[in-house]
Amino acid sequence: MAWIWLGLLACNALTVREVTTGASEAYPGLRSIFQPIPPGAAMQRTISVVEGLDGWGPCERTRPYELVCTVEPVLGGTDTVTIDVAPHGPRVTRVRLTARHEGALGDLGGGAQRIRAFQEAFLAEPAHPDASAPGQD
Repeated sequence: MAWIWLGLLACNALTVREVTTGASEAYPGLRSIFQPIPPGAAMQRTISVVEGLDGWGPCERTRPYELVCTVEPVLGGTDTVTIDVAPHGPRVTRVRLTARHEGALGDLGGGAQRIRAFQEAFLAEPAHPDASAPGQD
C-alpha cells in the first residue's frame, strides 16, 4: 500500500510545473501568508527574505507589490517564483507565491520546497501591526 502512495507522490513531482499557495491540488497544505501589517511593510519584508535565500535572484519588481525572482532550477529549464503582496481587508495583507518550472518534466517538488523556505523565513520574524515601510502605504 505504501508503494502506491510513493508512486503517486513521484507522479506529482514529475508532472507539476506550477504551484500557487492556496490554489494547487498537488500541494493543498501550501497556503498564502496573511499578516496584520500594511502591504508596504510586507513587501519590504519580502525583499529582505528573498535576499537571504540561497539560489534566489535576480529579482525584478514588476508591479509596486509584485516581485518575480529567477531561482536555481532543480532540473533543466527555467524556474521562477512570483510573490504577490496585496491588501486583504482593512488591516491584513496577503502574500501569495507562485512557483513555475518551464522544462520537459515537473520540478521534483522544488517549487513547493522554495515556497516553504520563503514562508518559514518570512514568518520567523513576528508581525508588528504598526510597521510600515517609509514612503509606502
